[in-house]
Amino acid sequence: MGSQLESQMKVVADEAQKLDESLAGQLEKLQEQRSLMAPDALQSKAEELRLEELRKKQELSKRQRAIQAGGQKAAQEILKVAREELAAIAKERNATLVIRREAIVVNSPGLDVTKEVVSAMDKRLSSVKVKPVEVKE
Repeated sequence: MGSQLESQMKVVADEAQKLDESLAGQLEKLQEQRSLMAPDALQSKAEELRLEELRKKQELSKRQRAIQAGGQKAAQEILKVAREELAAIAKERNATLVIRREAIVVNSPGLDVTKEVVSAMDKRLSSVKVKPVEVKE
């Protein structure tokens, strides 16, 4: 899941870099044409570029938030399955209490159900896809 998030975010970051390079080039051309343009036309063109930059950066930011929301949704799906499998194993063993490993000082190795839970999860979730989720603003 992490590699999916990373690769999707890299695509957006690469697009942001290309956008920055493109806008820098357009600003440079505008500076070169400065002496040939009327001041109000120059200001108008510069404002157009700023608005385009703002719009495209907002779009990229929205895509990043959608990817992050997709990652959170995938993580919730994994957690839901983990809880279901943990509850099933606890019921099967007649356990009335499940404690995180970090909270235990001393335990019997036979009480640790981590491998069983992971195995059961692997059977139910062979893979989890991270799909961007539209975020309402």
